[in-house]
Amino acid sequence: MDHCLQIDEIVSVICSNLDGHDYDSQIRYPTRIRSRKGSSLRALAALARTCRALQEPALDVLWREIPDLFILVKHLMPAELLRFDDASRTVFFTRLPSDAEWKRLDPYVPRIRAVGIPVPSGTIRRVLDAGSVLQPLESYLMRRAIDGDVLFPDLTHVVYQPYWTDPLYSRLLLHPRVRVLQLPTVAFTDFDDWASVLTFRAFSILSSRSGSGN
Repeated sequence: MDHCLQIDEIVSVICSNLDGHDYDSQIRYPTRIRSRKGSSLRALAALARTCRALQEPALDVLWREIPDLFILVKHLMPAELLRFDDASRTVFFTRLPSDAEWKRLDPYVPRIRAVGIPVPSGTIRRVLDAGSVLQPLESYLMRRAIDGDVLFPDLTHVVYQPYWTDPLYSRLLLHPRVRVLQLPTVAFTDFDDWASVLTFRAFSILSSRSGSGN
């Protein structure tokens, strides 16, 4: 391996340039990523498997922004644990994961900086079942949390999606460290008052959590 690839800063720059961001040029702040290119994600995954020097920097960029918590479940949990209901586009656990299976999430949760980045066009969106998936996920992350109820320690950017209707999504993703919270406009939802209701819910949660830490 070339000596230059043994310099962490150089490797990080290479991986960062493979992030695959497709930005919305009409919105300057907060920066809006339309999606991440599938080819770039595959390249980062390949880099992570190439050698140890590239593994960690490539995984950092690969997992830095994810479209949904479904990604954690789909890619890190055993396939036999998942059941898909195509009619409702909902994912269920067929049983409660073991401690060893839950621990598969540990190397990746701290890498996540943004959740809700749109998926590439044509990708089917999935909802996580509240009872069998979201509640156990919250319980596990709470047990692993180092700083109170901050379940994703480096999460600072949430693009809240209209199909995240269960309050557990808010409890998992919203905390005082989130700097940017983007809400969908009413024009893109099926509910006339959805955006205003979500705004109230989101900031009520953030306020209560911030106050409880004082």
